[in-house]
Amino acid sequence: MANISSTEQLAQASPGGPPEIGHVQSVAGDVHATHADGSRSALTEHAPVYQLDQIETSADGALEIEFVDHTTFSIGSDARMVLDELVYSPSSHSGSAVFSAVKGTFIFISGEVAASGPDAMRVKTPAGVLGIRGTPMARRGTRSRSRISPKLSF
Repeated sequence: MANISSTEQLAQASPGGPPEIGHVQSVAGDVHATHADGSRSALTEHAPVYQLDQIETSADGALEIEFVDHTTFSIGSDARMVLDELVYSPSSHSGSAVFSAVKGTFIFISGEVAASGPDAMRVKTPAGVLGIRGTPMARRGTRSRSRISPKLSF
């Protein structure tokens, strides 16, 4: 895990719970998050997501999440993903991320964490662990960022 002070960490802690690490960009159909405390909530556009959330989409559900380092995950129907860890320092553009793609189809674009080091971002799957090593720089709008867009299905 990266050594980042709490004053640098962009992901802000929710009162008494895991830190907020991103938000829902778009959602379709039935999508829920089961939080670390066991509570369950429907996800809507702009809703926050928290470290340790388990995200589930129904047969007609899909969503896109943007994380604090600008990583985006698009999650297809009938899918499940766990947001294991995201630590990010906006001042150094570094941190660490671990996500578990448990079931379904996922497409992602890596953000600043993946570009910060060879072991900074990992995606766990039922078949093994993907180590995201950073990717070539690309332009999107007015912001440069790393990109990788594999489609993963489980």
